[in-house]
Amino acid sequence: MGNLQLQRMAGSREPRHARSVGKVPLAGVAEVNAAIEAAAAAFPDWRRTPPEDRIQPLFKLKMLLEEHLDELSRLITIENAKRSPKPKRNFAAP
Repeated sequence: MGNLQLQRMAGSREPRHARSVGKVPLAGVAEVNAAIEAAAAAFPDWRRTPPEDRIQPLFKLKMLLEEHLDELSRLITIENAKRSPKPKRNFAAP
């Protein structure tokens, strides 16, 4: 699954002016099924992994999100046609 190359792309438009802001890959039935099969195959090992080891990828994700917060905020601003980059509050912990 890690080597999957999605060939089809779709344009992404911001809603305010309908201008193109980028392209996103499209997954078809085969790609979705491959992802489901990969997840199902990985689950038994994941289930046997101790919780203290399972949490490490989640901490890595948290660190990456924090590291790229400004970029993510900028992209969310563009995607939602907002006037200023204030979506950081959307990432704030409750």
